[in-house]
Amino acid sequence: MLKNNLSVFVNPVYTKMFFSALLCIAVLCGCAGETGDNHSPVSVSITSPSSMRVGETMTLQVNKKNTDDFVLSVSPSSGSDCVKKGNSAVTCTPTKAGTYAVTVAASVDEAVKQTVNLLVGLALAVPDFPRITQIAANGEYAMALMSDGSIWTWGVAPPGTWGEDTSDYREIPRRTVDDTDWARIAAGYDHIIALKKDGSLWTWGNDIFGQLDDGTGTNINKYNTPTRIGNDTDWIEISGGIYHNVALKKDGSLWAWGRNRFGQLGDGTFINRYTPTRIGTDTNWAQIAAGGLNTFALKTNGSLWAWGENSDGELGDGTKIDRNIPTRIGKDTDWMQISTKVGHTIALKYNGSLWTWGHNVAVSAQPHYDDTITFFITPTRIGTDDDWVQIAAGSSHNVMLKGDGSLWAWGNNLAGQLGDGTHISRNTPARIGSDANWVMVAANSYSTIALNNDGNLWTWGDRDDIPGPIAPGLNYK
Repeated sequence: MLKNNLSVFVNPVYTKMFFSALLCIAVLCGCAGETGDNHSPVSVSITSPSSMRVGETMTLQVNKKNTDDFVLSVSPSSGSDCVKKGNSAVTCTPTKAGTYAVTVAASVDEAVKQTVNLLVGLALAVPDFPRITQIAANGEYAMALMSDGSIWTWGVAPPGTWGEDTSDYREIPRRTVDDTDWARIAAGYDHIIALKKDGSLWTWGNDIFGQLDDGTGTNINKYNTPTRIGNDTDWIEISGGIYHNVALKKDGSLWAWGRNRFGQLGDGTFINRYTPTRIGTDTNWAQIAAGGLNTFALKTNGSLWAWGENSDGELGDGTKIDRNIPTRIGKDTDWMQISTKVGHTIALKYNGSLWTWGHNVAVSAQPHYDDTITFFITPTRIGTDDDWVQIAAGSSHNVMLKGDGSLWAWGNNLAGQLGDGTHISRNTPARIGSDANWVMVAANSYSTIALNNDGNLWTWGDRDDIPGPIAPGLNYK
C-alpha cells in the first residue's frame, strides 16, 4: 500500500468525546459503606470520572457524611498523579496511560470506602491548523469532522449522501457541503445527520422512511444538500440507524423519527414518524446509539436501555421479542459506552470491561466471542481485561482500543476489515500491529477507520487488508 503523507490532528477540546459519549456525565460506580448507629451513619462517595488523556487534569468530587476528612489511595500507585484537594475533592493529572483504581475512605472508619476506575488514554498532538475531531461510518462510507467545522466523506454511498446528486466512489476524502460551522456528525446507512454549533439539526441523503424529516417519507433522495429540521437550537447528540434517527436535547429528553416497523423509535407504536417525536417523558438520557433496526441508550445513572428488533436477542433483555418502548437491560448502573450496527451490540463498563450480545453470525463471520453459541441474549463479558477505553461495532466485526493505545479487533475478516494482513476471521480479540498510539476508531459494513495521536487517519478492509494512511486531500500543511 502506498504511504501517503497526512497531516491532520486532533483538537483537544473534543478529547472527552472519544472514549465516552458527548453527555456521558459522571455517575456513581459503587455503593458507599455505612457504619455507626442508625441515626448517624458514616458514608463517603466519589463521582466516577469520564475518560481522560495524559496531561489533562480532572477533579473528582468527594461526598462525605459524618466524617471530616477522607483517605485517598490509588492503584497502581504511580502514573495517575492523583492528589487530595482539600477535604472534598481529588485532582488527577496523569503522566501515563492506563486504568487506575481511585479509592476514597472515611477518615473515621477506613472500612467505609468507594473505588472508581479512571481510564487514561494517550496524549494528543496539538498543532495550529485544522485537525480531525470526530470520525463516523456506516454502510460502505465514512466521514470526518474537522476542527474548522468542515465535513469530509469517502467510500460508496447512495445519491445525496455527498450533499450532491451523485453516488460516485470516493477513494480519498473530499469536502462535503460548503458550511464550516458543523459541531457533530452521525452516519446513517444512506443518510447523514449533523448538528451545527448553534445547536440546530440538519439532515441530507436518502429519505425513504422519513429519516430526513420532510413530513412525508416519500421523497427519495430529495435532499441533496443539508436541510434544517425544525427551528430548535438545543440539540446536543445524534445517531443514525439504517432508516431511523435518534437525538438528545440539552434537557436530557430523547427524540426519534423515521422507520418504526420493529418499534425502533420507542414511542409505543410501530408507525413511521416523519418528524422528530419525543420518546417518553424522561429527562435523564445521556448517550444514544441507533442500530440497524433497534436503538440503545444510557441514562445518567449508568443504566442500559434498548428497544426495537430483537429476533437475534440483540436487545440483550433475555428474550427474542421486539420492544417498542425503552426497556431496561439488567440492573447494572455502570455502563459507559455502547456501539451497535446490525444484529449485535458491544459495550464498555466503567471498570474497563468489554461486553457483547446479539447474533454470533457464523464461525466464518462472527462479531462475538464464542463461535459455539449462535445467540447471546444477555450481555456477556469478553475475557477478563479491564483496560478497554473505546469501541466501534461494524456489521459483523468489532474494533477496540485499550488504555495503552493498542488496537484490537475480532469477527468477520473476509474483506480484511480486521487489519491483521489476513482474511481469516477471529473469534477472540486480536491485537492489530504493534503500534500503541491509536486514539479513535470507527467501523462500517466492511471497513475500519482509525486515527493515531500524530493525526494520521488510516483505513483497511473492503479493498485493502493491511492498515494504510489515506486522505492526502485533507493535508492542511
